[in-house]
Amino acid sequence: MYEAVNLVYKVLIPIYEHHRDCKKLASIHDKLHDAFTNIARQVSLISIAIDLHMQFTCNLILLFL
Repeated sequence: MYEAVNLVYKVLIPIYEHHRDCKKLASIHDKLHDAFTNIARQVSLISIAIDLHMQFTCNLILLFL
């Protein structure tokens, strides 16, 4: 869901820039910041999970060698 936020705001940003609506633009950029922060957090958690899975798999293989 967070990934879709960028696509929606890509349409809205030029409109608010044209109207020079700084408050709306600031709000949009704040929401984009939050969305990308959440994406980065999720990617980090997924990366940790993959690393743990790989370590477990390698240890399991070594156990049977």
